[in-house]
Amino acid sequence: MVEGAYWQLLHYSIHLIAYFILSCCQSLSWRITGVHRHIVASRNSENYGTSAQLLKVWSRSRMLHPIIPQLRHFLTSHVKFVHPEFALQRHIAILSVSKEYVLFSVPRRDVDVYDMNRWSFLFDAVFEEAEYILVMPTVSFNKLASSIPPTKAKVLWIYHTGRCGSTALAQVFNSLPDAVAMSEPMTFTALLHSFRDYKLSNKHDVRTIKQYRTLFHSLVRMTLKPSLKHADIITIKSAPLNAFADFDLMTEMFPQIKIIFMYRDVMPQVTSLYKAIEGQELATTISSLIAGSALLSKLFPKVTSINSEYNRCYLTREHAQWMACKEVSSPLTLFAAFVMSYAESCHHYRDIVRQHGSSIPAFKFEKFMSEKKKHFSILFQLIEVEFTEKLWFVIQNALELDSQLKSFVSREKVSNHIVRITPEMIDDANDCLKFFNLPKWGEAIILPNTVL
Repeated sequence: MVEGAYWQLLHYSIHLIAYFILSCCQSLSWRITGVHRHIVASRNSENYGTSAQLLKVWSRSRMLHPIIPQLRHFLTSHVKFVHPEFALQRHIAILSVSKEYVLFSVPRRDVDVYDMNRWSFLFDAVFEEAEYILVMPTVSFNKLASSIPPTKAKVLWIYHTGRCGSTALAQVFNSLPDAVAMSEPMTFTALLHSFRDYKLSNKHDVRTIKQYRTLFHSLVRMTLKPSLKHADIITIKSAPLNAFADFDLMTEMFPQIKIIFMYRDVMPQVTSLYKAIEGQELATTISSLIAGSALLSKLFPKVTSINSEYNRCYLTREHAQWMACKEVSSPLTLFAAFVMSYAESCHHYRDIVRQHGSSIPAFKFEKFMSEKKKHFSILFQLIEVEFTEKLWFVIQNALELDSQLKSFVSREKVSNHIVRITPEMIDDANDCLKFFNLPKWGEAIILPNTVL
């Protein structure tokens, strides 16, 4: 795994050089041909009918699988400008979101990026299958989202810590007729990350920013776009690297959406995730050096610490500043980032339960696996779907499969990989868990409102 990480980093470094050269050439040619002028006008609410730019993808590269997609991860060329409604086609999915624009992945028409039998994670599917990239200004994105009707499907939104059975649950829904499962779109994480600097420099909650709220509302509507109208049930399993900045907004703006939280004890959860991604420390170290260097950060202004992307805790100024101080005092390792992400998720779920009570249940992996039928019965009752013996038979067949078979975190890859977790690493983990008032490393946890 470590050797593979070196090759991946080398490939990405070469890609970045090519991207820099291509960007310089395109900057000049687009100014000469008027493409740049059209892009600027579109971002200023002009040319709505032709405000989305279609780019042909020639090459792609990234340092890690679970990373927020950016334009710099692709080598592209301009094709044409199209109407924003181009994005409403079923085979097109949102790739990433920022304050300025929204990226869409445009695969071949015969490719289903939501097919979990081929792709365990949507963020992998939209990245690897993109034949074209559609770049849409956020002003056009919001206008398009406001024009489409709301979905009539039953929607289940799964928040989770990761490595807790959430992908298997999404695989179950993927196996049902008339259902669509979206496993970990990186879009909501990308939206929150684009506002990360605001939380560190302002006293106000990021969720009170009008721009953020509008984009979040549009993003949910477009994720459930009308081209999915064949589905009676839509299940979205959120990316786990997300500290629930949108949890409150979801319940406020979309009360009809059913929400659950999935988790497991910290030691098996973090260990499993660390097994899957351990060996990528070189890439994270380099990204941290670039982001922390006064000179390099100016040359590569959009490169941020990868480890910081694993932490979305911008709900409270206290937590955000604590995380920033931790990263300044010592480099934030992948292991520490995973512990922090787990702790943030559990902490904020407790806060949500205090506000909304029993309407948002939690399912613990260890409990779920010991009494599968009971827990699935409760889950389907939540989304108002009859739980029959025929349905239970389909569920059992789906659970026999490795839901992450073709991914970088398959059972075989994770179970056969041995990692060393030192006492110092455990001490750091306990320091984080203590800050968030959670049980120590190796201890069991039961969050409030857990289905027992």
